[in-house]
Amino acid sequence: MNNKFKHLSILYVDDCSESLRHAYEILNLIFAKVFIANDGCEAIESIKIYHPDIIISDYKMPCVNGDDVISYANKQIQKTICILITAYPAIDNLMISINDINVDAYFVKPINFNKIFTKIATLLKDTHHISAFNNTLSPQEQNIFIDTVKGLKPRDIAKKRNLNVKTISTYKYRVLDKLSLKNDTELIHYAIKNQLI
Repeated sequence: MNNKFKHLSILYVDDCSESLRHAYEILNLIFAKVFIANDGCEAIESIKIYHPDIIISDYKMPCVNGDDVISYANKQIQKTICILITAYPAIDNLMISINDINVDAYFVKPINFNKIFTKIATLLKDTHHISAFNNTLSPQEQNIFIDTVKGLKPRDIAKKRNLNVKTISTYKYRVLDKLSLKNDTELIHYAIKNQLI
């Protein structure tokens, strides 16, 4: 599972310092970048600065609640996965929030990170999650990606980009590796699914 998340950033928000420390230790083993916030106000500042790929936020917090954090994130970041966590499973407001804003999932405390990781993997597979593409690939790798999925041969890409064929092959290998894809067919499927072509 680590391979699926190795290029993604995550923001974890919780007003409980012990939960925050525990989450950081686990997430730091799996994700490329881990950001933490002690409350909703800190979370909003982190979103402004870091634009994380994934946000996991406690629902009930001082300053700003988790639903407001996620609502803000959805306005600021084009494609991000948003998950709410709560110690209060019967709160009506939580259900209203899930229906009113773009919450991809919610979990009840205590947190089972394996279940969260499984859900994130499913969401990454099933949604149009473009930010990993934009944040992971260099501009040149993005160009090679687009040229490849448009059907250009390595020789044609090399000529178009003023590079040699071996360099194009190296870029293409990096693109496949960074996006955890195996071949051109998966590359094309990824592009179509994420509306990149």
